[in-house]
Amino acid sequence: MIIKVRNGSYSFRTGEPTKFEEFEIECKGSGTKDDPATIDSSSIFPEGNIDIVESELYIVIKDLDIKLLTLRHTKNIVMKNCRFTSLMMVDCNYLTIEDSRIYFLRWFGNQNCLVKDSVTEELIRLYKCSHNTFINCEFWNFFTVHEKYCRENKFENCDFSGTLFNPTKDAFEEIKKPGLKSKCSYSINARSSIVEVECIGSGTKENPYIIDNHKLKDLDVREIELFCKRDYVIFKNFDLKFLKLYDTKHITLENCNISKLCLLKFCADIKINFAFIKKLKFGACQDTIIANSDIQEIEIYKGYIPEGSKIKIIDMYQSFGEPITLRNCTYKKIKKESIPAIKIV
Repeated sequence: MIIKVRNGSYSFRTGEPTKFEEFEIECKGSGTKDDPATIDSSSIFPEGNIDIVESELYIVIKDLDIKLLTLRHTKNIVMKNCRFTSLMMVDCNYLTIEDSRIYFLRWFGNQNCLVKDSVTEELIRLYKCSHNTFINCEFWNFFTVHEKYCRENKFENCDFSGTLFNPTKDAFEEIKKPGLKSKCSYSINARSSIVEVECIGSGTKENPYIIDNHKLKDLDVREIELFCKRDYVIFKNFDLKFLKLYDTKHITLENCNISKLCLLKFCADIKINFAFIKKLKFGACQDTIIANSDIQEIEIYKGYIPEGSKIKIIDMYQSFGEPITLRNCTYKKIKKESIPAIKIV
């Protein structure tokens, strides 16, 4: 069968995605539980920042030396006898790592995953991870953990003899204790750091997370930056300087003020209602609707990526995306090149 993965290009200065290229990997198997798709040394695995996003296929990756691999919102993947320079797993469930060596292992929001008979040579980092199991593993250098949002992680017959714990060994002991914090929280990047904000809901289409700024205690969230998020979320009553959404879906804003910049890149299913936006920049978006809002300035986003010794301009509208919809909005200035990418109703 054919499995699609992507290779992302990112800004050297800010880390923003500027381009995603899609690759097809031909592999054996049909991707079912009884007949998993197999990616091995006979497969042509591309180089670069390879991402597998939103996959529920049963996949086995084995006998490969992989430089950079990121798994986001995926399930049912087994990695056997592999070596990774960097392996990042974000919001994943039911993934397994066996007989592998990883230089940098970064986990964010993973649950019900298994690592066994494996070595992390430099760094393992856990944030908001729960119900994961490590068996017969070695940790050679740094173990970094945010204990407040990690619980019920098991470590059986693991070797920590050469490990430095950050912040402390006590924090590591905390992540093994039963029970997550009772209040539901959602992670956002704000002012270059991760902030957990209280919310209600479960993040599904039928029961989205609802985050009301009026109900947040002792938090002054003036910037929200989300990358590759897939939960259904409603933000209410925020007074922001910046809203930056990259490769993100299913976000709704209601009654919000964005006093400097609203940036939407590679986004889908974005809804903004009753908002003030000083400047809107967008590119490569789908199913994006802004309604009943006042927008001062609108322009299409043009990304830049290095190409040898020169800088290549990427028109984010061409070949990907669709016009965003402005419904019952007021606006003062629309850049001429943005007009074809806007539908006014």
